[in-house]
Amino acid sequence: MTNLISVEQFRKEARGKTKPTGPVFRVTTEPVEPVDGAERTLRFCFSDGSVDRMGDTIAPDGWNLAAFNRNPVALWAHDSSAPPIGRASNVTVEGARLMGDIEFAPLETYAFADTIYRLTAAKFLNAVSVGFLPTEY
Repeated sequence: MTNLISVEQFRKEARGKTKPTGPVFRVTTEPVEPVDGAERTLRFCFSDGSVDRMGDTIAPDGWNLAAFNRNPVALWAHDSSAPPIGRASNVTVEGARLMGDIEFAPLETYAFADTIYRLTAAKFLNAVSVGFLPTEY
């Protein structure tokens, strides 16, 4: 599993002039929309420039997606030790939002991913989060 650290821990390490020991994450809730003509694919706002629950912001024009785009997987709860629930595509900055599509793995491939897809499509789940390593702080 990815070694996520709290925002408080990240701030403490950054203020101490040491390189933070792990990425932090940001949760975004916005309406999820089906992607026309794409089966089992939903469009999400991954992040925006607003202030989050921890009082932080991510500059929308600051995303460097090169590493992510080499393996654009969607993980459940940032758990990199489990199979991905889907794959991301069309990840771009649109105005002040980082937007992207997630195609969920089908039932016959990964039953848990199908459960998450169905819960999201039925609006029981409506949030995604991004893990990131700030380049400036």
